Amino acid sequence: MQVEKRCDHGPVFFPKSASFRLAKKSFSIKKIGLKIESVSTPIKRKATMTKTKTYKYGPHTFKSYFKPVGNGWEVGFTHGNRTYWVGNFVHRTEATKWWAMFNREIVTFSKRFNFTQQMPFSWYCNFLSNHMYTCYYTWLDKMFNKHETTFKKAYSKDFKRYMKMKKTRTAATTKQTGYFLKAV
Repeated sequence: MQVEKRCDHGPVFFPKSASFRLAKKSFSIKKIGLKIESVSTPIKRKATMTKTKTYKYGPHTFKSYFKPVGNGWEVGFTHGNRTYWVGNFVHRTEATKWWAMFNREIVTFSKRFNFTQQMPFSWYCNFLSNHMYTCYYTWLDKMFNKHETTFKKAYSKDFKRYMKMKKTRTAATTKQTGYFLKAV
């Protein structure tokens, strides 16, 4: 016997013994014997606190932050109400790695390029911002190269397997026997 579940795309049928997860609670249809209708509560990710770090540079106070935003993560650098740098990430692991490197880079920059009273403050902030964007895009290039290498290896492995199947006629396609991708 099947149980019907209604969702946005129409009815979905599950076997009576199916188990599934709704809003962090697992239900087994066999155990509670219920008919499910219109359940649209998404499973929420774990709430995490925003991480902040404060930098005092003479009379000026800067803040860097790391927080969840939408389905991703955001790392930024502010002074007062003005944001001088912001970066968005899809994966938390990459955002965490950048957060650590970002904070080290801010300290390194302030030691390497001292701010004096004769320098215009807004110019120095833009200099810091441009430096951080340079570091960010250099780091992203390294990340993209890593991902590109991984996917190139996977593609070449799959391509070799396809060619092997094609030789043995496992993947042979003709207009009568095979499927071809076409726009609809």
